[in-house]
Amino acid sequence: MADAAERRLLATGDGDNVWLARLIADEQGENPRTEIDGRLGARSSWRLVTQIAAHAHDLSIDGGDFLLLLENGDWMLGGGLGRPLPADGKMIALAGGSRGIWAIGLVPGGMKALSRLPTTTTTTQTSRPATMPASAPSIEPSEPVLFLLDKSTWIAQSALPEELALSLQDGQPSMLAGDHGVTLAVVRKDGQIATAIYAQRSGWNLEPLIQAEGGLAEATLLNFNGHVTLWATPVKGVGGFYRLIDGKWGSPVQLTGGKAPGDISIRAVAVASERLRVYYVHEKQLFEQQFDESGKAAGEAAVIDLRQPDLRSMRILNLVMMVALTLVVIGSMRRRNVALPADLESRAARIAPMSLRLSAGLVDALPYLIGGVLAVVASDDPVSRPFDRVMLPYWIGLIVYTLHPLITEMLFGRSVGKMIFGLRVEGIDGKPPTRGALAMRNLIRIVEVLTLFPLVLVFYSPLRQRLGDVVARTLVTCPANSSSIDTQA
Repeated sequence: MADAAERRLLATGDGDNVWLARLIADEQGENPRTEIDGRLGARSSWRLVTQIAAHAHDLSIDGGDFLLLLENGDWMLGGGLGRPLPADGKMIALAGGSRGIWAIGLVPGGMKALSRLPTTTTTTQTSRPATMPASAPSIEPSEPVLFLLDKSTWIAQSALPEELALSLQDGQPSMLAGDHGVTLAVVRKDGQIATAIYAQRSGWNLEPLIQAEGGLAEATLLNFNGHVTLWATPVKGVGGFYRLIDGKWGSPVQLTGGKAPGDISIRAVAVASERLRVYYVHEKQLFEQQFDESGKAAGEAAVIDLRQPDLRSMRILNLVMMVALTLVVIGSMRRRNVALPADLESRAARIAPMSLRLSAGLVDALPYLIGGVLAVVASDDPVSRPFDRVMLPYWIGLIVYTLHPLITEMLFGRSVGKMIFGLRVEGIDGKPPTRGALAMRNLIRIVEVLTLFPLVLVFYSPLRQRLGDVVARTLVTCPANSSSIDTQA
């Protein structure tokens, strides 16, 4: 397989958080994918957030999480797919703002087609936007429409002015949403930048074309320390930026200094921690160069290490661990006659039947099971519950499931589930287990839950020991006169 390489970079930032979308494909252009890497916090390190088997079209931010627009028009908030545009609209731009998520979509028939849909009315600048339901495919020419996502429903706001719609045929738009409204910028074929501002009360306001020397290849709208800023760059280099001052674009500010080569062509820009940050690829390495508000470089360019763990090595290590764990349990099974306490019957106790073990285990595992259910429910609504937060109930449940049996066994010699079903933890020698043994048998519970296989082996262990019991040399017993249906006896 040919080596994979970045084809394009996208970046977005908010506060101290930054996300990078690296569009990667093989040398032949095959196997496209997008890797989202994040640096969440000024002092945090970069980490892989997610991978998508497609190329991204746009990257934005909303509510502390990233927004990703794919080439096919689908979009994602965090790691979950979002609701598609109505009337078979194909999304071409996406941005998060204080009022919600904004999008521009190419809609067959435009606003006229939307107004003909049942239970809707035509949306104008002075009327209240109407909710747009899904519709059957249309063969009418597509026209750009501005939408706002309100409570998981896309609401059409306005058609784009004809001049701006024509510019969209030339290049890819960049959109920025904020308290000011929505700002849109498009690089035209002649290298000029067409910009416009939309406010819900006054509608669209077209700005004069930005005439950049030498032509432009990319333009990205940013919120740079409270100012609407347009980063513009030619085919190669780091470019410069313009600021929107009193509704007009100011003079260009060229980015200078640093050691970014002048021939870089794979680059992106974001704002974080009050600095403009240009990310670029040079000699197969990813760099970050910071700039202040004057356009001067702040420090030297820094290499960003995005190397991921060797998954093949991790799989081999997991396999070795599984084999080792299996051998441990099999060894305990072969040592049944030796390990079984000779005085077990004299103590009026017996090994807990499997039915009681499972019942007590389910009671103890309730926090973990509830956390898993909440995580599944949250994953069905990725708009209101971003992907990074979906697993939070699961991890909380796992932590509680690990700690509450540990605490109760140290205090009372049994967990809540064991209390209910009359079970007790004993040492293999018949003595009460030490605190160290109790800690060991409960902390290993995390390994058992995450790997599952060692937990299953309890069904085949003659002493009905979990992996934690084998390591801690403990048994779960019940009174000898207790009755239970035990299929394993």
